[in-house]
Amino acid sequence: PASPAASPAAAAGAVAEKPEAPRARVRGRLGTWATLSSMLVGGAMLQMGVVFREGGLALAIVVIVLMAAVSHWTMTLIARCLDRVAELVPEDQRNGEAVDWPLIGQVVAGRPGRLIVTIVFVVELFVMATYLQVLGCSTMAVIFPAADKLALVGAGGGATLALLAVPDRFTSFVSSAGILAAALFVVLLVASGACLAGGGGTGTGPGPADLTLVDAGALPTVVSIVAIAMVAHAEVGQVYMRMEHKEDFASASGGAFGTAAALYIAVGLVGYFCYGTSVKDNLLGNLGHDVDGEPLLGFVWLQKLAAAMFAAKLQAMQPLLLGPLGSTLESGAWALAARAGPA
Repeated sequence: PASPAASPAAAAGAVAEKPEAPRARVRGRLGTWATLSSMLVGGAMLQMGVVFREGGLALAIVVIVLMAAVSHWTMTLIARCLDRVAELVPEDQRNGEAVDWPLIGQVVAGRPGRLIVTIVFVVELFVMATYLQVLGCSTMAVIFPAADKLALVGAGGGATLALLAVPDRFTSFVSSAGILAAALFVVLLVASGACLAGGGGTGTGPGPADLTLVDAGALPTVVSIVAIAMVAHAEVGQVYMRMEHKEDFASASGGAFGTAAALYIAVGLVGYFCYGTSVKDNLLGNLGHDVDGEPLLGFVWLQKLAAAMFAAKLQAMQPLLLGPLGSTLESGAWALAARAGPA
């Protein structure tokens, strides 16, 4: 009898074989760090003001640091699982399939495990890609408020297709551009806060008495936002398997989670110190405005520039989600064709 580790195509005596894909370009530690960092630093950055506003300075920082550490640890555990799966399912039994979550489910619980894990894996990637596309279009609406919403959706879809056409050897550069866009967003937030502190608006910023250190009652809200911000585990399979020296993955992962935590803390601190309880659920609403929501004279352009930077950041994340999604769907289609046999 076929073992659970055997590929569905091999177990069924497949007659359809998936064409061998071109070998993916390997990545070094720096490229892996850039890719993981780009995966982690996403839409949740816009909500870091809420994390600090609701939880307070100390609680927010502690939760972000602890969640980054736990997420890094679980990421390294996934890497070990991928290594073990690669041993149990030799390359000649995979029918060209990438070592990823579906194979983990197959090794653990056979075909039912593979089916369950694949469904969860595909749904998560699809939901995340859709969420980023919608968020990107709403961000573009800040730049072009008079533009038709469908036109913005079409533009976002076109940008995603263009990024999917980028050769694999340039994906690390795309990821690095996404990190740069996130860093520039932090700079623009600091600039907006500096204009506010310089008296550019009619409202007054928060004083020490207006800031909270710990609000334990907000812990569920803080943890839920930060937990989502620190999740990139569904996409890690292809990133890890493309590493040239897999022993460097732990340091690359630690650096990525450290980068994400530093950016999230920086954004939250600046937003909270500058706007206090007036910080909005989406930090883009604060940029270029004072604590009363009135435009800062001569600095409203900061909001549009920051929106452009963040829209670019969100677009840079799409290939990282759609790549594994497309690969999984393709493997599933070939497996079904193999079981069906000749018409």
